[in-house]
Amino acid sequence: MPEAWQVREFQQQEFLNQIQRDSYEAVGDGDRDAFFLLLSMELAGQLVARRIIARGGAAPSHLALTTGDQLVQSYAGRFLRAIEEFSRTPEEAAQLLGRFLAKCVNSGLSEIGAQYLHQRVHAQHRLYDGHRGTDEVPFLAEVG
Repeated sequence: MPEAWQVREFQQQEFLNQIQRDSYEAVGDGDRDAFFLLLSMELAGQLVARRIIARGGAAPSHLALTTGDQLVQSYAGRFLRAIEEFSRTPEEAAQLLGRFLAKCVNSGLSEIGAQYLHQRVHAQHRLYDGHRGTDEVPFLAEVG
């Protein structure tokens, strides 16, 4: 029989997987990278504001805590509400928000990573200063 923390960890992971699936459905055929980067900005703004408020401060009005994109704001609000409803404590909510934020950032950067990988394979001479990736070259400390 699993221990209580193991069950809750499993529930958290399943919950995060579900809201990540929901976020992919939300973007549909649109620009996924842009959507996830904008969603990341919204979620990061919420995380910053919540941390400041939790420490007894007022949410700073001088920080741009929103993207201004109504569709992204709508989905961010939806995901935040789901996190709050699922969470049993404010600390758990903050932790889940951070984990979801990390997933959104990674999703938003996927095309950048794919382009870099393509360059490492197909345009090595541009990346490695005229060399192939497997050529032996002097290390920076040896150049000189």
